[in-house]
This record gives sequence, structure tokens and C-alpha cells, in this order.
Amino acid sequence: MRRRRAPHATPGPAVPHGPLGGLLQAGLLSAGTELTFHQRRANRRGRAVITAEDRLIVDGHASPFPSPSKAAEAITGNVINGWTLWHLPDGRTLDGLRREHQRDDPHN
Repeated sequence: MRRRRAPHATPGPAVPHGPLGGLLQAGLLSAGTELTFHQRRANRRGRAVITAEDRLIVDGHASPFPSPSKAAEAITGNVINGWTLWHLPDGRTLDGLRREHQRDDPHN
């Protein structure tokens, strides 16, 4: 009796599952979106770019970070809420965008 081979499945695009995943899947964020922050008192600035794999690449760091807070901590040296620190190009915070998404889509 001959066995039939299963057809080879081609892997699809990666589906983001991390902290930014819901915003990426909803199309509210996209790979390549630049995030910034400026802490006036500490005279500190940060810049990160979102990847398709739901990570943040921070200027000056070789490895991507799994969350907005970890990315912010890498720059500030302190435990900090990255959701309220990082700003989108239009000035909104990630937290503001997340709240809008939750309000507009209560299933998320």
C-alpha cells in the first residue's frame, strides 16, 4: 500500500501576537511606523521603528525589543510605561491609540 504525501504548505505571513499585535492586525500600526519620545527634564530623546514581527527596533540597539515598555527602558535606564511615553508621527501616544481601538472595537 502506497502512502500519499501531504502537499507542502507554504507558510503565510507572520501574524503578530505580541503587545502591538492587535493594533497591527487592525491596520492602525504598520511595519515601519516610527515612534519617538522626548523627556524634557532629562533632556532625553528616543526613536524606534515597529517591525512586521511586532517588535521595536530602537536606535543604538542591535536587538529588537518585545514591547513598548522594554524599548523605552532600554533608552531611559528606568522601568517606564512605554505605552504612554512613545508617540506616533501624528502626536498620539500608543496608549491613546490602544484606547481608541478598544473603544471602537470592544471585542479586542
